[in-house]
Amino acid sequence: MPVLVKGFSALVGYAVVLYGIYKVYTISNEVSELKEMIRDIRSLLDARAAVERANAPQSTENLIRAVNAASYQVPEIENVSESH
Repeated sequence: MPVLVKGFSALVGYAVVLYGIYKVYTISNEVSELKEMIRDIRSLLDARAAVERANAPQSTENLIRAVNAASYQVPEIENVSESH
């Protein structure tokens, strides 16, 4: 009977080791997927920041000029001819 117990404990030991290897492999796959998602998010944020920088005024002076230009724009008036 002791041989049977040793064989069973060895089998359980191998199963535990194989399960541990499987879990390490699974966790490494999940970590690589997370890294890829973070890389994608970072590239999207970088692209968004680049677009925002391109659309933003370059300095406060340019911002003041843009506000002044917008406030002094004269609305177009349609030519209305009066017929009497």
